[in-house]
Amino acid sequence: MSGTLTAPQDRWWPKVAAMAAGMLLSVPVSGWLTAAEPGAAGSDDAGIVFFESKVRPILVDNCYGCHAADTEHNGSLLLDTKAGMLAGGDTGPAVVPGDPAKSLFLTAVKYENDHLKMPPDGKLTDEQIASLEEWVKMGAPDPRAGARALTKIEQHLAAAKVHWAFQPVTDPKPGALDDLVGTTSAAPADRRTLIRRASLDLIGVPPSFAEVQAFEADAAPQAFERLLDRLLADPRYGERWGRHWLDVARYADNGGANGGNEDTMPFAWTYRDYVVQAFNHDTPYDRFIQEQIAADQLDTASDPQTLSALAFLTIGWRKDVKIDDDTLDNALDTIGRGLLGLTIACARCHDHKLEPITTKDYYGLFAVLKSCQEPDIIPTLPQADSPEAREFREKNRSLRGEYARLSVKSASEAAHAARGRLGDYLVLAEESGWKGQYDNKEVADWLVKRDLNGSIHSYFLKSRKPWIEKHPDVFGPFLEFITKQKLDPQPVLHPLVAEAFATPADTLEEVGRRYNALFASVDGPWRAKAAIEIAMPLELTAAETEYYSSDFYPFVDRYQPPFFDRLDPIEERITLSNPQLESLRQMLLVKDSPVRFPSDQIRRTRIIPANDPSSKAIGDLVKLIKDHPGAPPRPMVFSDAAKPVDGHVYVRGNPAIKGPEAPRQFISVLKEVAPEPFPREKSGRLQLAQAITSRQNPLTPRVIVNRIWAWHFGTPIVGSPSDFGFQGEKPANQPLLDHLAAWFMDHGWSFKQMHKYLMLSAAYQRADFPVRPLELEPFRDSLLAVSGRLDPTPFGKAQRGGTDTRRTLYGYVDRKLLPSLYRSFDFPNPTFTNPQRARSMLVPRALILMNSPLLVESAKAVAATLAKDYPDDATRIAELYRRVLQRDPDETEVRSALAYMASYPPNDLVHPESQDWQYGYGTFDGEAKKVTAFASITAFDGKAFKTSAKSEDGKTGGVMINAMGGDAGPGAGLSSIRRWVVPHDGTVIITAELTHTDPKTEGVVARIISSRSGLLGEWQALAQSVVTNLEGVAVKQGDTLDFVVTSQTDKDAGPYQWSPSILMPGVEMPGMVGMARRWDARTDFADPSKPPKPLSALEELCQALLLSPEFAVFE
Repeated sequence: MSGTLTAPQDRWWPKVAAMAAGMLLSVPVSGWLTAAEPGAAGSDDAGIVFFESKVRPILVDNCYGCHAADTEHNGSLLLDTKAGMLAGGDTGPAVVPGDPAKSLFLTAVKYENDHLKMPPDGKLTDEQIASLEEWVKMGAPDPRAGARALTKIEQHLAAAKVHWAFQPVTDPKPGALDDLVGTTSAAPADRRTLIRRASLDLIGVPPSFAEVQAFEADAAPQAFERLLDRLLADPRYGERWGRHWLDVARYADNGGANGGNEDTMPFAWTYRDYVVQAFNHDTPYDRFIQEQIAADQLDTASDPQTLSALAFLTIGWRKDVKIDDDTLDNALDTIGRGLLGLTIACARCHDHKLEPITTKDYYGLFAVLKSCQEPDIIPTLPQADSPEAREFREKNRSLRGEYARLSVKSASEAAHAARGRLGDYLVLAEESGWKGQYDNKEVADWLVKRDLNGSIHSYFLKSRKPWIEKHPDVFGPFLEFITKQKLDPQPVLHPLVAEAFATPADTLEEVGRRYNALFASVDGPWRAKAAIEIAMPLELTAAETEYYSSDFYPFVDRYQPPFFDRLDPIEERITLSNPQLESLRQMLLVKDSPVRFPSDQIRRTRIIPANDPSSKAIGDLVKLIKDHPGAPPRPMVFSDAAKPVDGHVYVRGNPAIKGPEAPRQFISVLKEVAPEPFPREKSGRLQLAQAITSRQNPLTPRVIVNRIWAWHFGTPIVGSPSDFGFQGEKPANQPLLDHLAAWFMDHGWSFKQMHKYLMLSAAYQRADFPVRPLELEPFRDSLLAVSGRLDPTPFGKAQRGGTDTRRTLYGYVDRKLLPSLYRSFDFPNPTFTNPQRARSMLVPRALILMNSPLLVESAKAVAATLAKDYPDDATRIAELYRRVLQRDPDETEVRSALAYMASYPPNDLVHPESQDWQYGYGTFDGEAKKVTAFASITAFDGKAFKTSAKSEDGKTGGVMINAMGGDAGPGAGLSSIRRWVVPHDGTVIITAELTHTDPKTEGVVARIISSRSGLLGEWQALAQSVVTNLEGVAVKQGDTLDFVVTSQTDKDAGPYQWSPSILMPGVEMPGMVGMARRWDARTDFADPSKPPKPLSALEELCQALLLSPEFAVFE
């Protein structure tokens, strides 16, 4: 019998046990063991028999399924060998021979720890547990000899030694780019194609016709190189290539949390501007990465502009704006996939099942970030003097003075409320078993029902020994009641306490009521005496007028630190004249009192409720401060905390279960890059940045040159740009990848030199270059550029809405709801680092763009310029081609354009569909399943149709409909209705997404109702998005489809977004052969009583050329 049988073989244990019992009758046990179990000689014979008969069957039937060498074992724990059992897994040794208390294996099977229960599908019997405990007491005799099998993660780490991505970077063929690509004999592109390709590639807009002509006329061999030098020196280069990097960095202007809360990151744009400038300055890539991880620890630590780079770590998705573990996980994912091409975040809950990344690796890096914080005072960036800036400096002090006064008032009121209910907190502490809401599920309900604060309850739990039991003269009656015995020695009660408990209390609730009354009589007179001083304006120090990180979210995580401290001297200075009352009051102010709220305590908790009137007033003041146009810009700094965090594995990702230590250090698969743990006194961010950018790190240069190649050529060398691990794709041309990685490092990690190296190659200049659609940014920017509408103003705050004509890079990126134009193109999800953009198809794009304000206004602008500057259609057509396509039209194109203009169709190709929509309100009859009493809304303010907030009937006020959605109004008796009047017989496809964002309301019900067929669909949404698509809906001319939105209750549900698109495949767009007719609620939105003026023939021709594939592709 072998001691290293695998799980399937050990299913033989009943037969083996019987054989063993028979052999014991005739053969000395020790001799049998020596023969069958090498290495087990000298073991206690009875112990081995006990193991075979009692323990092994339990392990085989209940443990080997997950924790054996031939299974997908969990937690790196193997229980099919003695060595594996002693070594244990993530939480430490499974068995400590002779010590049941230290054997985690027994803790797990006894279900003593809510977070550690094995087997997970059902507890062992009491008899089985007793057998295992007895076995451990015996010293855990175990005949299973042999070495422990390699765990999966150990196998992965061994396999990594030969995996291509972890091999050192060596240049297989220096200086032979075209040889490696295999394009040395490729035919070159013509000059116009080449300058368009280079311009769109490097600066994101096409060249002018004059620039094309000049380049075509320049026959010098160095002409293209000079062109590249000019483009690389253009400030627009940083805008184009900075946007590429922002895809990797998951840039957005808000946190993206669910719900209707304000979560704008007011200074995210300073990171975007840093990235643009870094590319324009050709910051070496290794330095670029180091600044984004540890700028505050480099030689530029005093430069606020460079400190803006640190937002790379914190600009990701946030649950409620504050930085929490999920924020840090998002940052680690970005570091892993974005910089190293490794899925590090997958090791958060267990060793990576598919890659050589351990949980210790993850939590070692996690501890690096956990050792950092947003500083209280955020430095300013340089700001030009302006009237707005001067006004801000004047207003800031007065606003913060009021902010400070309200802060002191709020803290005082919170303390008063807690002290007046001190008895209720004592009662809850006892009834909860002195456990918090996370240890006793009933406590959370009690807190809500009794209107008590969870944080204050936690303080009372901690205060029992240092405060309650330390003051028996005050809390003696309470302690004797809950312990049911007299205190020894008997305390001399405080006179007021003795008076309050002159007669014994019969119930715990009565004890609480008496303490409530007692301390209300203490705190109330003091508040009255101090009221005037608490309400007085405060003189602020210079530091207190600074911008604090708490200004971002004053009622989410922490408050303005200094202001609450202003209450302390008032509490100390003003005293009560009654010495007995004052002595009790002083006891409330001692260090361990749960109703004394130091500033840092208020910052960490929510002692002051968000619905407190002062809280709302402070929030309004903060908004005035941070949104003021003259407020100085600030970098999103992330700095080391005073004391670094000692890393520990969170078992199964649960922070409540601390596993083994996870030192702050680089990942083990690349241990040779940085073999030592990071310094104990620092977070280790600098050392992490240095390890990532070390020349000995084979991943970083390979990952970035693969991205650069893809951004230039459209297709990466490694088809999984963010995954270079075992599950990623192998390089299509590894010699090329390694050559570029080596070349990049040898040339100072310079982006601009790499651009020239690639773009001067025959591979880049060939005629048969892969054609691909332009991404969103160069397409929109090119539209604005050729129409003369592009605002070249760089940098600064992001602008919401579609009216900003600056480069797309400067638009507001909203994680919660990207503009439909972004979603229709290839803009990436900014919640996570993006490996590469998914290409959008030209035809669907054209459908969406055709009637969009962006395209229509661009077409009108081009046409207006042509009509003004050129006398006839022929010259206008020629100039149109030169502006849009940077070439002259050929004869066929001129004839076609002239013929088109001469036979200009009467159909309005801009917004005929807008006449088919109506906007109003009404009621939904639940029994009849139809709309009753539809009434049109006539009031239109240019952005929305609205009923008066105070309508005469008192019922219809508050209904609003805009392009994206609207507001259903005050309650379930009223609905907002967007009505489509069917203009043709046919069958339609309806696509839409219903979005509701305010979790504080009751949500909305959306319905689609046909006048012919009744209710077609019904959906509900509360702080979520719901797809509301319908197919095969038969309609007749004159029918109506009503898109009805109603509050789920009698309360206002708040705003919603629902802008349906209706496609009628059997009917063509007027003048557009083969293109199905479409009605889009967003793009068609207009006042139907004032139809838009139809486009002119020239405007429509401009529109058509701007939609042409030749304009919209990179070739």
